[in-house]
Amino acid sequence: MTRLARPSLWLFAAILLSSWLAPVTALAVGWGPTDFLIFGSPNFPDRIGVFDQNFNFKGYLFTGWTGLQAMNFDQQGRLVTYNYFANEVRVYDPGGALVGGFNSTTSPMLTPSGDIQVMPDGNYIVGTQANGARVFTPQGTFVRQYGDGASGSIALLPGHQLWSGSFDTLTMKVFDTDTGLQTGSFILDQQTRPSYMSYNASTNTVLCVDTD
Repeated sequence: MTRLARPSLWLFAAILLSSWLAPVTALAVGWGPTDFLIFGSPNFPDRIGVFDQNFNFKGYLFTGWTGLQAMNFDQQGRLVTYNYFANEVRVYDPGGALVGGFNSTTSPMLTPSGDIQVMPDGNYIVGTQANGARVFTPQGTFVRQYGDGASGSIALLPGHQLWSGSFDTLTMKVFDTDTGLQTGSFILDQQTRPSYMSYNASTNTVLCVDTD
């Protein structure tokens, strides 16, 4: 992981969970306010494990959904997930129930993506692999698009800023989420190629997972 210095970066840790931690179970478990949710698998991620604050394993939220790529939380504390292989968004409540989502069949503007974030207005912004960053309502209605090309790693920052990058480039594009216009760009130092990013308000940083 690489810490970038623009507003100082703190990024999302999507930690891969090895399958030997526990046998596969069909029983979904929920999570509490002090629990950790970790997704992964030996090869392509296909499950989310729930751990308590001491990292004791409590069970799986789900298993067998191969292609799980990204997750985030909405303002209601629900988990919003994206699956690359299925090209699908799923939403789970803290009790472990599947309560929403959409896919590319019902929402054709949802193209293969690398990241998903929740905007302050509750809409989802998806960082696509070839079509910029696209915004959808929780019901799957397409709202707007920021930029074009590879935008598989995104982060929302204060001041209506969107950072949009990709693992195959050192250039980070900056957009105004109100106007939709690109307001700037910069070159990442230390040869950082972001695959996941997340803004942390308490430290005013973005943590970046570097694929190099």
